[in-house]
Amino acid sequence: LLKAQALLARRKSGRLVESLEEQVFLGRASAFIPWRHGVMHEAAYRELLDELPERGGPEILACRGRILRLLGDKASARRALAQALRSPRAPAAAHAWLWELDSADWKCKALHIVAAVRLEPENGWWRCWKGLHSLRFDQARWALPEFERAVELLPGEALPFALAAIALLRLEKPAEAQAELDRAAALDPSIEWVFRLRSFARRELGDWPGAEADCDAAMRLEENMNP
Repeated sequence: LLKAQALLARRKSGRLVESLEEQVFLGRASAFIPWRHGVMHEAAYRELLDELPERGGPEILACRGRILRLLGDKASARRALAQALRSPRAPAAAHAWLWELDSADWKCKALHIVAAVRLEPENGWWRCWKGLHSLRFDQARWALPEFERAVELLPGEALPFALAAIALLRLEKPAEAQAELDRAAALDPSIEWVFRLRSFARRELGDWPGAEADCDAAMRLEENMNP
């Protein structure tokens, strides 16, 4: 179990959230796509899966569910996570990872991500995911505080800054959005969609040369990822 949890943390599993694609265009080689991540690290995940018993405790079942999801087996992942949630000791991760699975029942999904944050309020990834859920319903004002809290909880991570920028753009605050995207780009200059978002923010501010430069940077990054 500890090995599985360590690997998921080391590979930044919290960045892998399908609903992010509803907010930004992710190129087919983006490091934020769950199934691509699973393909890249398939051998390690399948080795872990063999070590995790199918009838373990809720934390083991939750890890199995997340790994199965990253490997593309969503049906088995959903069953494992649902089984983990039957326990009164169900971990926050079981709620969060079940939320992350693509499901048409958005009301049910809301209950899961709210439960995850309630159980682990200091988990920055769950805060990011809760904010993304709010953006799904155009509730940028509710999303922004979650992203701002995630910035505090995940020092050195670019994603919370970039997500905060999405909310700020929705709130028609391009100058503040650009400042957040500047921080995201400084922390991780390999995220192609950060530059696309900053290009939009700069266009809104009338900075056409800057917008063009960011657009070119995004295209170069995408070309490098898609040889």
